[in-house]
Amino acid sequence: MESLASQPQAEPVSISYNATVAQDGSGNYTTIHDAIAAAPVKSVNRYYIHIKPGVYKDEYVTVGEDKTNIALIGDSANTTKITGSKSNGGGIMDTPETATMIVDGSGFMAQSITFENSAPPPNSHQAVALTNNSDRSAFYQCVFLGYQDTLLANRNQQFYKDCDIYGSVDFVWGYAKAVFQDCRLYARRIGSDGNMVTAQGKKSPTCKSGFSFQNCKVTVDPNLAIHKSEVSVVLGRPWMDYATVVFMESFLDTIVKPEGWSISWDNIPKPHIFYAEYNNWGPGANTSGRVKWPGYRVLTSAAEAIPFTVSKFIDGDAWIPEMGIPYQGGLNA
Repeated sequence: MESLASQPQAEPVSISYNATVAQDGSGNYTTIHDAIAAAPVKSVNRYYIHIKPGVYKDEYVTVGEDKTNIALIGDSANTTKITGSKSNGGGIMDTPETATMIVDGSGFMAQSITFENSAPPPNSHQAVALTNNSDRSAFYQCVFLGYQDTLLANRNQQFYKDCDIYGSVDFVWGYAKAVFQDCRLYARRIGSDGNMVTAQGKKSPTCKSGFSFQNCKVTVDPNLAIHKSEVSVVLGRPWMDYATVVFMESFLDTIVKPEGWSISWDNIPKPHIFYAEYNNWGPGANTSGRVKWPGYRVLTSAAEAIPFTVSKFIDGDAWIPEMGIPYQGGLNA
């Protein structure tokens, strides 16, 4: 029988920076845009860009498809921030294009950086901090700040480790096949409308798409702690007919509603979804009051949960070790 606690750990990687971005002129470039533009095309080797502390505002960086294996490394997410404020409030912009940063090139990784869309709610509507299309991409100890549609995990295999994700409506959404491990999910909206963590977009039974959350924490934005009793959240609402979301071995705070999940944005039931929970804990983890949908289930065995681990769901053992990001391949011991 396969070990339930199989935990491959990436070996530390010795980083030699290929370029440095510093707003004070002490690096090779003063903007992230220029550093990425100068990176090699279709590189098969990791290209490391050091982003020195600073608030990088309104650059609206895109990592193109031809810019592969780029790594952006900050000193700390507390001191290195990439921020913008585009939104779909006027209805004139496609939601993915509101992103402060768009990543297309495969093999991308980022570490110790904050990605922010500061467009204020509620009139800004959709306002994305990051649109990620990169295959085999990873974010480690990063922060994603926004309200509606904060993080668009749009397609391909993705991994988020030890990250903070803030939002209110559908703040983790998209069509990717992604695992979120040891992440904090912070609800930011007060009032009866509540918060929705995920809007997953699996379109058909054959699509390689779905979100898995392991060892995560769903709670209130610490800045709203005194209003915690006025904050509520559901773990998700389906974006497409085969939406797939699993929360396992995670802490669910009191703000999680007893029903746990919400009907689709279009108010049409979607019987083919796969919403599941496994070995969660905390005051919001009681599943007795959960929705009674055909597509919702409580997983009761490790064998049912293993397919949603890093090693199985996104084939993480094949590509995460090269990045030097620590990860847990299997379930908790």
